[in-house]
Amino acid sequence: MGVVLRSDAQARPRGTPCAGLSWAEMTRVDALTTQTEVPADSISFVLVADGLAAGDEVRHLVVPGAQAVSARLLQAMSTHLGSLDQTQLLRAISRRGEGRFTLWQRTAERG
Repeated sequence: MGVVLRSDAQARPRGTPCAGLSWAEMTRVDALTTQTEVPADSISFVLVADGLAAGDEVRHLVVPGAQAVSARLLQAMSTHLGSLDQTQLLRAISRRGEGRFTLWQRTAERG
């Protein structure tokens, strides 16, 4: 199992698959920050699955901060991917403006 984004569940016809990535295929997790009036709307998490083999496509899933909190995404990422870079996470949370912070990246020894 992995992460499934269900924000479009109401608009999706029954039987249409959700957007999602498995934990095993994730290669990087970034936090994106933007300049907004509402702090909860200023951060999103980008889960990336780079093509591991030649010719594979790069896929990503963007999870808004409010949805990440309600789904306990950070806890799930720590459980399934290992330790997140807490310094980068704190920098992202405190950022007022646009930025991109890598919280986790697959290393060669992780496969």
